[in-house]
Amino acid sequence: MLNNLTFPVSRTTIFTEDMERSLYFWRDVLGFSITIEAKIPNPGASDIVGFNCDSIEVTVLSNFNSNFGNIGLANIIKPKIKLDKIVPSKNISLGETCIVIRTENLKLILSNLKKINSKIISLPTKLDLPIDEEVWEMFVRDPNGVLVNLSHHGKWFK
Repeated sequence: MLNNLTFPVSRTTIFTEDMERSLYFWRDVLGFSITIEAKIPNPGASDIVGFNCDSIEVTVLSNFNSNFGNIGLANIIKPKIKLDKIVPSKNISLGETCIVIRTENLKLILSNLKKINSKIISLPTKLDLPIDEEVWEMFVRDPNGVLVNLSHHGKWFK
């Protein structure tokens, strides 16, 4: 068996048609910082997505200037095919990917999520785990329908 053929996940990229709305969620609500803004021209843009387009606008967001756990937002400019949209559900689907993000600020994030009418799937729930710290978790969808699990570690002060 081969081990360590790859490094830890550096980035999860979300394809979006509304970069500003996505940026607001990831930057302004969850606190990520923009580390890269780039435009990928052709032929690379069309080659990487597997169909013709004019270009791809990419924004990479990070916390703590890390090279790991980053969020990428990609907007395909003038795709030459009709792109399918994921229809977000209140339910979690089998095979669906979930981005898990640890926080110590879940109360503030929850307040911000409510202000922008985010698709909250579950409110913060204290988990009964065999560890020494409290863990509170909730699920929400980003503006593109991506499932996000916010995990608060530490006391939940009222």
